[in-house]
Amino acid sequence: MLKLTHRFLPVCIGVLTLGGGLLLARPASADTPNVTADGSTLLTINSIDVMRFRVSSGGYTPVQRWAIVEDRIIRATHEFQNVEWKLVDGEPVIYIGPRQIMTITAADATANGESATDLATTWTGNLRQAVDSMHR
Repeated sequence: MLKLTHRFLPVCIGVLTLGGGLLLARPASADTPNVTADGSTLLTINSIDVMRFRVSSGGYTPVQRWAIVEDRIIRATHEFQNVEWKLVDGEPVIYIGPRQIMTITAADATANGESATDLATTWTGNLRQAVDSMHR
């Protein structure tokens, strides 16, 4: 069972069940979330803090990035379980199976106080633990 929650949006409009018992708690409004003073957004799966979006990237705010990554995780974990990261054009990219979940940018690394590869290792480990918890 998977439950994704937005730490700053605890109110849900419903729970969507996908094949295999996948549960998603959707925030009531992704347009006007309450975020921390620094603007960061935390992605949590099955009570496991997976990653914190602290900076905008690719024209997307931390909250928008959270929503995109959340959607990709939901789609990928429906079919795949293996989580890994690879360097693509010099940047770490996290995958679930063959599906790209996200690219870790230099700005992400700086904002989190780690190198990009160390952050990729941390976030991939957290995501792997969360995905594994879904299949127990």
